[in-house]
Amino acid sequence: MDLVWPPYGELHRIVKGCLEIMSKAVDAFLIFTYHPIMGKHYGLDDETFANELRGLSDRIQKPIFLVLVYPTRETQSLSFYTQKGIPAYPSIGRATKGLSALVQYSRYLREG
Repeated sequence: MDLVWPPYGELHRIVKGCLEIMSKAVDAFLIFTYHPIMGKHYGLDDETFANELRGLSDRIQKPIFLVLVYPTRETQSLSFYTQKGIPAYPSIGRATKGLSALVQYSRYLREG
């Protein structure tokens, strides 16, 4: 899914709606986002976005990982989202390694 520049006043609603629709067809989500930088310009706060993503992840029972597009400008956001239960990474490579570790851990738990 590619949501290039959705109306920022509707960003949270659009992202949540799209993720809910897609959740039936995927095992996990990797979301590339400008939210920590752009959201501030549009009055959207990280706290609300994190809580909405966490609630959605719990409801659909699928992990959601964030990849922040400008990690050097968003170092505080990386730890903020992770502390809120939404792992945030500075690159796709690190996010996929995190997802891979989650898969391996899940397999370990199933197989004992």
